[in-house]
Amino acid sequence: MSNFIVPNTFVPGTKARAQDVNENFSSVQDELNTKAYKAGDASIAFSVGNATEDNHAVNKNQFETTLEDKISEA
Repeated sequence: MSNFIVPNTFVPGTKARAQDVNENFSSVQDELNTKAYKAGDASIAFSVGNATEDNHAVNKNQFETTLEDKISEA
């Protein structure tokens, strides 16, 4: 499990500084990007055969389904 720590905490009824809120969002974004990279987004390879007809292609849904399957296997 990750050791992610939210950099700033806020007390109910007090004002939050925009800089602190933005820092929290940036930290969450960085953590999500790290998790996506570790899940294999940057290293998954697909073998695609040569098209034998002009209209052969993989549609977006087929690609995303295959991508989700590969990530869940990682």
